[in-house]
Amino acid sequence: MRIRAGLTIREVARNVGIDKNTLLALEAGKRVRESTLTRVFNYYGVLPVMEPIVAEARSEGSHYAKDEIQPEHWYRLFLDNVEEPSEVSTAEAIRDPAVRRRLGRQGLASQFFKRLPCNLNQGRLKAAIFEVYGPSGWSQQPSGEAFIYCLQGSLRFHIGEESFILTQGESATIDRTVRHMHELNEAYGEGPAIFLYVQCD
Repeated sequence: MRIRAGLTIREVARNVGIDKNTLLALEAGKRVRESTLTRVFNYYGVLPVMEPIVAEARSEGSHYAKDEIQPEHWYRLFLDNVEEPSEVSTAEAIRDPAVRRRLGRQGLASQFFKRLPCNLNQGRLKAAIFEVYGPSGWSQQPSGEAFIYCLQGSLRFHIGEESFILTQGESATIDRTVRHMHELNEAYGEGPAIFLYVQCD
């Protein structure tokens, strides 16, 4: 992750507040203090073990479910292989937009997302907000459609042999059974691009 982001041992050690030899030991697979390990993982925006993705605050009635304003849980998505979907990790610090921008612009995350827990029990719709700094990797689901609404910036979507661009205020619906991916449209700016994603299974 450090090399992918173009960071030196000294830069990371200085920013984390540890000795460079400690970071060298960690990268060599040697044991370090748990508190040091946690600080390094928090700097990179990951946890050593993935936390379960939790449902945020919601209220519901017989025929509705409402997402309530609560502290946000943002999850970090990082890409190891463009042929595979992004992997998910998280850290509490990701709630801070400045930290998300730093991680995204340093290449330590390709994107972030937060779930919107306003889906009905036994319902078919699920929603999330994505902050995009890089590619998502290719994915394909066995069924369903997705609605995408661009809230900020510009995105490029690839689906099958086709591609299209969404800018702020534009929307699209895609067939999730066709191989697809999305990425920041860098011609529009450095990002992030932000979009609402609603999938119907």
